[in-house]
Amino acid sequence: MPIWRRLFCGFIPGFFLLAAASTQPALAATRTAQTVRDEPNRMQEWPLLGELKAYEEVLENGLTVVLIPNMRAPTVSVYHWVKGGSLHETQGITGIAHLFEHMMFRPVRPGEPNFHDKVQKLGGEENASTRFESTVYTSTVPPRFLPDLLKVESERFKNLRVTDDLLNVERKAVWSEYSTKMDSNPVFDLWYQVYALGFPKHPLGWHIIGERADLDKINARDCNDFFARIYRPNNVGLFISGSFDRKKIMPLVRRFYGDWRKGPVAKLPPEFKHEGGFVKGEGKLESRIQQMLVGFRTPLLTVDNAEGFSLLNHVLFGSQFSLARKRLVHEKKFVSDVSDFNFDYDNGMLKAFLTLLPSATSEGVVDELLALRVDVAALKEEEFAAYKREYRISLAEAARRNEVLNDLAAQHWGRFGSLSTLARTFKSESTLTKADLQALIDRYFIKDNAVVITSKQAAKQN
Repeated sequence: MPIWRRLFCGFIPGFFLLAAASTQPALAATRTAQTVRDEPNRMQEWPLLGELKAYEEVLENGLTVVLIPNMRAPTVSVYHWVKGGSLHETQGITGIAHLFEHMMFRPVRPGEPNFHDKVQKLGGEENASTRFESTVYTSTVPPRFLPDLLKVESERFKNLRVTDDLLNVERKAVWSEYSTKMDSNPVFDLWYQVYALGFPKHPLGWHIIGERADLDKINARDCNDFFARIYRPNNVGLFISGSFDRKKIMPLVRRFYGDWRKGPVAKLPPEFKHEGGFVKGEGKLESRIQQMLVGFRTPLLTVDNAEGFSLLNHVLFGSQFSLARKRLVHEKKFVSDVSDFNFDYDNGMLKAFLTLLPSATSEGVVDELLALRVDVAALKEEEFAAYKREYRISLAEAARRNEVLNDLAAQHWGRFGSLSTLARTFKSESTLTKADLQALIDRYFIKDNAVVITSKQAAKQN
């Protein structure tokens, strides 16, 4: 497991796999999904893996509910995908989305147990993560306790109020994250720097955890205003996968969530306008090995572009037989390892993480990365088909785990805007061609669009 996968567990969960679908069919699929969202209480079925289906319905208050009955699963997985992350913040209160994620585990009312204790009594576990465009809450319980979990989940999403006393407790917890991750781990440092230098004066450029100066400024009123603006049912998807009877669970969902009041639609900021120019920087933390994080800016992922960027990431960096590994590890022997970096969690960039050998230079490595466009063009059709097949099979294998299947459904709804992309991927209906990938490379995989961050070398000891 690459080092950042282990390090990101907790603050950045290990969501390893993405799927998507072809560009042309997606246009019709988007209209279908939009019809579901515009017509409350209409059920839409999406075929998934094998005989499994997802049932999507939108309540009158705008809450999207997706049920995936999976009677072979020993537990039930519940996701709340909130369309509110660091991209929905403003200067002066950066980090509030992540800080509020912490607050969601505090007691809803004075004297009550916190959310962790409530779920633990149900024999379950819970977690959460804040991203650029969203905040995701996950819980898992034995099937018989699903009604109890939905009740306590709905209570915190509808009724949480932040006080300054509770805020100060979680503020200290976030400071500890700075100490244990941002201030001490070179990989986190590279991750921060690639966005800070790659997206100046844009919300993608301030880190998800927030700017230090803002953390002490945020007060309870700021948090409650953010909650009232973002944590509304029409900005949330509720995903339930596991062993349950959907005809019995849906009435409970309406009962517990139906009185949640609709609010304003969360809006993303304008896209970053890159004026061109190669960007190179250095991490602030010393490292004994030379590591490099290279990012190529991309648009935010949508139902129309997700398949192309997902497959391109797999072919270039993600596959164990990736073109970058073939060129840089085996042929040129410039690096000891290369892989994709957090593609399924981040947004706005296609990134490669590399460990350089002593004889290599950062300039030489960048030149070889840019030469990958030649390797894509030289792929034979059977080789390209093999990459597509490998990608789909790896996704299907991972989705045999109930929690992963629920995570994939939530990601496709939350990041891409429709479950249609996931359904078509499982059905092998992708029409993406090598020419489609080449077009993406020609537009985005160029030096003027690259951001290169190298680790700061530790002083040599005598």
